[in-house]
Formats: sequence, C-alpha cells, structure tokens
Amino acid sequence: MSNSKNKLKISGVLFAIIIAGMIMMRLELSNILDGMKRKKWPAITGTIIHNEVIERRMYIPLVYYKYRVNDINYTDKSTMQVPGFGMKSSRKEVAYKTISDNQIGKSVVVYYNPENPQDSRLKPGPKWSEFNRFSLGIILIILGVSGICLLREPAKT
Repeated sequence: MSNSKNKLKISGVLFAIIIAGMIMMRLELSNILDGMKRKKWPAITGTIIHNEVIERRMYIPLVYYKYRVNDINYTDKSTMQVPGFGMKSSRKEVAYKTISDNQIGKSVVVYYNPENPQDSRLKPGPKWSEFNRFSLGIILIILGVSGICLLREPAKT
C-alpha cells in the first residue's frame, strides 16, 4: 500500500478522534453548566436518615436525607460527589470518612430545584467526573491535531 494511502487512513482516524473530543467536550460542558445553575437553587435544612458505603468497582458513600418543601416531605440520596480516582485503599478511606462526617440525624444543607422540589442535591455544583471527561475531550483534540500536523509533509524549499 502506498504511503499516501496510509496517511489518508491515519488522517481519517485522527479526524475521528478530533470529532469524538469535540462531542465529549460539548456534552460535558452542558453538564458543567447545569451544575453551575444548580448552585443557584434555593437551600433549606434537611436531616440525614441513613448512610452506607457501597463496594462495587470502587467504594461509594451513599448519604440518604430528608427535607421538606412547601409542607411536602421528600427523601433523596447523595454520593457527596466523592472523586473516583486514586488507589482503591484511598477511595475506601475517603468513602468511610465521608460517612463518618455525615452521621444519621445530622443537619445538612439541601439544594432543591424550585420547579421540581423532588430533585435535590447536597453538593449542587458540577461533578469531578464531568470535569475529567471535559479534559479528556481537550486531550483527544490536541492528540488529533498534533497527529495531523506530524503527518503533513514538510514544505519543500
């Protein structure tokens, strides 16, 4: 196969990587902006009613809480947006520390959606994972553009 056909195939793959990065950035930017909007939701006081650590591929702290809006009681749960990176032992430590910091009966600030009070958060901002995926989109674009630049033939003088 000729060198130009190889370059064409590689360029196609690199363009696909760039497109994937752009799509990932666009989706995650939307999620990040939604998280920023949640920071402006009204806040009330709620109470923790249960907590536990779930072990799947990693340790996930779950904090269950109750709150009251317009004389209606609601319950919800939160992972407290604990980042899912690091060694398994450190994630376990962080999960159990999160639970110990959020004991049953503790008062917590609950942010709720004024248009749908059943939708609530203890941590209203964007999640770590959204920033991570947004950053991955940037990295994919940089890799794709860099690869295309390297494929270009040097200018002949």
